[in-house]
Amino acid sequence: MRLFVGVEIPDSEKKKIVQLRKRISVKGRVKWVEEENLHITILFIGDGEPEEIIRLLDGIEHEFKPFEARLSGVSAFPSLSRPRVLWVGLEKGEEELKELHKKVYSRLKRIVKLENRFIPHVTFGRVKYGRVGFTSLHLPNPEDFTIDGLILFQSRLTPEGPVYSVVKRYISGGE
Repeated sequence: MRLFVGVEIPDSEKKKIVQLRKRISVKGRVKWVEEENLHITILFIGDGEPEEIIRLLDGIEHEFKPFEARLSGVSAFPSLSRPRVLWVGLEKGEEELKELHKKVYSRLKRIVKLENRFIPHVTFGRVKYGRVGFTSLHLPNPEDFTIDGLILFQSRLTPEGPVYSVVKRYISGGE
């Protein structure tokens, strides 16, 4: 199974991201992430056995407290001048998400490779070819939301795109 650990964002913020796409000019092809699939990835695991991941993450919900987050501006990997992945960053909750990433990675490091760096974000498009035009875009009227748990997701690839399903939720029990 293809697995990853992530956090959900509210439907209201997902709708704002979908609206944001209309302000981006595309000369080529962009594969937009489906609204229901918008989330913040904490750690991509790849192929793995869910039982082992569940065992390794057991109790992690007691290691963090709920915290507030707010989405912000648009950026791209590897750069704005050569975008391949389009994403929305955070203006609040970024440090807490980085700490959460460290906690998850410390439990799973023997079975996953660490990515070079962790930048909390919501991927909303992947440039397949061509050019994408945007300068400085911000999510309209971002609202604070609470991150109070982690989710172990399964990603099943289909011809229509990935389908995500929840394997296990870890709701914060931190003090």
